[in-house]
Amino acid sequence: MVRQRTNVCGRGEKDTGKLERSNATHALLYKTEMQTEGMYGCEVSTEMPHFRTIKAEKELYVYVIPEGDPAIFGVMNRYPIGSAVNVTCVFGPSKPAAELTWYINGDKASEAYVRQRQKEIYQNDLETTKSRLFFVVDPSHLRQGTLSLQCTASVSLVHSKSSIELIVNDGSSGAEFLHVPHVPPGLEGPSITGSVSRYYVGDTVDVNCSSARSLEPAQLQWFVNDNEVKPEFLSQYSPTIYPDGLSSTKLGLRFRVQEDHFRSEEMRLKCTATLAKIITMTTVETIAVGPQRTSGFQVSANSAIGGYTF
Repeated sequence: MVRQRTNVCGRGEKDTGKLERSNATHALLYKTEMQTEGMYGCEVSTEMPHFRTIKAEKELYVYVIPEGDPAIFGVMNRYPIGSAVNVTCVFGPSKPAAELTWYINGDKASEAYVRQRQKEIYQNDLETTKSRLFFVVDPSHLRQGTLSLQCTASVSLVHSKSSIELIVNDGSSGAEFLHVPHVPPGLEGPSITGSVSRYYVGDTVDVNCSSARSLEPAQLQWFVNDNEVKPEFLSQYSPTIYPDGLSSTKLGLRFRVQEDHFRSEEMRLKCTATLAKIITMTTVETIAVGPQRTSGFQVSANSAIGGYTF
């Protein structure tokens, strides 16, 4: 059994809306399903004499999180020194897919121990994630005669996306750049610094994108002409933490302008800031040297809401 969590991020009218409870400014969605996800828009038009039209859009996300915690399969009652641990952690189906992390006695397992990671896709784009842990037990793996295996599933739920776009004309045209913000109502979007008014072929673009202050660190992405920039052109910076507990992230972009960067005498640089809540679920298996084994379910020690960690 799975539970749907819906982050309603806009106004729109689909088959799931109740027309009798919707009006010119609001649309009611009384039931969500996988097909509810998408871009919702609102368009306002004026009449004579101006005939102006303004349109706003926002994306709606549908999330599916399983009721249970990750399951660990293949655990034996006893692991003598020199024996092999060969266990598998399974979580799902969910949307989006989870990232699985292994821990041994509270320490993150070496990547050499993680032999396999795979995802299986089901109907409605739900995914089940599996990860296999394999290693040979030695005395360093024991704590007070026990071996603790922990699998943590992390699911990132996007709840806000905002961006700013820098539209740069070919320097030979004489036109200057234009900042175009794409920010949901009531939110502050990222900012771009370091840009110059004109770029020519052969110039170096060296700009930084900084997110607005937020409780959760924002994930930043750079796009050139709607194509995500490769890591080798990016500069990572440590987040800035403010006295009020808010934080801001910064991501640099540096590349040399090529002729094909200008499309119709225009180059578009866009920085997108994504805010997401991370849900973590953890299962721990503690195996004694003797024949007894205990199993427990734990949630990481952040503020827990309804059994999940935000």
